[in-house]
Amino acid sequence: MKNIIKKILQSGKNTNLELDEFTQRILCTVPGMLETGNLESFEYVAKHLSSKKPVLEIGSFCGLSFILLRYFLDKNNKPNKIFTCDDWSYEGFFDKNPSGIQDGDLEAYMEIVGGNKNIRRENYVRFTKSQFKNNALFFSSHNMPASFHLSSNLFFSYWKEGSAMRDIFGNESRLGGPLSFVYIDGDHSYEQCRKDFQNADIFLGHGGFLLLDDSADGGIFGSSQVAKEVEAHSDYELIMKNPNYLFKKVK
Repeated sequence: MKNIIKKILQSGKNTNLELDEFTQRILCTVPGMLETGNLESFEYVAKHLSSKKPVLEIGSFCGLSFILLRYFLDKNNKPNKIFTCDDWSYEGFFDKNPSGIQDGDLEAYMEIVGGNKNIRRENYVRFTKSQFKNNALFFSSHNMPASFHLSSNLFFSYWKEGSAMRDIFGNESRLGGPLSFVYIDGDHSYEQCRKDFQNADIFLGHGGFLLLDDSADGGIFGSSQVAKEVEAHSDYELIMKNPNYLFKKVK
């Protein structure tokens, strides 16, 4: 176990935190792609949240970041409810036959990235979603997320309407209202990340926080460009860059 933990920490050295045993074991147990510097951002947010308004995580995968974010909030006695959304559709996967693909080529087209003919995209989606559900139920049964199988665009459209909806656990939640923290970790393309920021900005209250995943300087993702745009925005103050950008809304 110690060797595994050492490898995890060496793969992302951007944290000055002394990771406790629970955090270390989660990093070893739950699948995910989490920059360890984000843990310092989670801790900062958890310590400095001044609002009990909900938290939103865009992008769920198997639940790694949700579990750790919930853990840091609990450690700091912050009861904020966490909402999450994900359509569990990743690069190379499509929900339906795109135009221009012949029926005879559809089977090959729908194969998982990597060409494994034994695993279909829809089964992969079902598998990762089930892992998220199982991990959330096991590690956060005391304070479950309101998690929705929705793209962020669709989620925000329901949030704007103040809709009452059942989540993937069968629980009903009322959407809408101000948010205290938004963690953008979905589609990292410039267009979608910028759209996620624009939607988040509508609901992020004064003093709220915004964390952009994969926004490090010189990164290959569009979220790096969005981070620079937010940094130049008069309504936001840069709190830390570790290497991803954490902002506070000051106006």
